Amino acid sequence: MKTKKRLFKNTLLLAMLFMFTTSVSFAQDALIYVEQYWVKPSKTNEFMTARKSILNEFEKHKFPYSSSFSFLSDGSSISLSRIKSFADLDNNPYKEFSEKVGVAKFSKMSEDHDKCLDNITRFILHYKDDLSYRPKGETFEGHDFARIYFLYINPGEGKKVYDKIKSIKDSFTKKGAIANFTIYRSGIGTPNEYYAVVLSGKDEAHVSKMYEDNDKIVGEDVNKSIDELFMMASKKEILYSWSNDNLSYKVKK
Repeated sequence: MKTKKRLFKNTLLLAMLFMFTTSVSFAQDALIYVEQYWVKPSKTNEFMTARKSILNEFEKHKFPYSSSFSFLSDGSSISLSRIKSFADLDNNPYKEFSEKVGVAKFSKMSEDHDKCLDNITRFILHYKDDLSYRPKGETFEGHDFARIYFLYINPGEGKKVYDKIKSIKDSFTKKGAIANFTIYRSGIGTPNEYYAVVLSGKDEAHVSKMYEDNDKIVGEDVNKSIDELFMMASKKEILYSWSNDNLSYKVKK
């Protein structure tokens, strides 16, 4: 923990520079910087208070970048940040912001935030536009709820999994499927190779109903291909995600 704090000193809010809002859709492949927060159970309320204090300063000083926030079913919370290149991770865009807030106040805000955490996990994901299917242009970031399947890949089998997902997307497109799915692939910082398949909607019931209706549209052949995709994974995990507007910040246009 102490080592991580030294490595990321003064970068408490680094991800927020690049964060997209819950209404943003991607038009092409993108690098996604992920910060996953593990909040001490006894510090949950303090963590939310600390984050709201930061967002209030964003609003007050018209901070020009939006941020989103979601809770995951494993007990963590997460932020997703679109970046142009890996060089963005070395930047510290908060010098001007800290001067507006006041260096001492900014430092106190950071301390209040950090003391609530057991750990922060940081890694890169690759958003795959050529594999994602969005009948209405939406992505995971366009909904309040998501069911996320992590399909772990054996070494050397990434191309086969890619081809299977691509064939499923092509079938969805051809048949006019109504259900969306967003695809991410693991990158630097992830200990294992995987694809993340994100099924998104208003809530869990909406996602389940959408895919039940979708099964009838795409037919048995496509549903068989989906089953085959899941069988190709060396391991499968499922997480659920709920966005929280009260802990998010959106730039006013």
